[in-house]
Amino acid sequence: MLYDADDQKEIPEGSSYRLTKTEKAKLKDLADRQGQNSINGLLRLLARAKKVTIQL
Repeated sequence: MLYDADDQKEIPEGSSYRLTKTEKAKLKDLADRQGQNSINGLLRLLARAKKVTIQL
């Protein structure tokens, strides 16, 4: 389940969300620290986890 970090409203499943440049940079930095070579690699890693919260 995705939540908007600003107002904590639930984002409906299947809705699109475009990352800002700052959010992309933070995710790329997190991916690098986790040994992943891309944001997609990080997302695949997170998809294997049972419950994940990312606060950007």
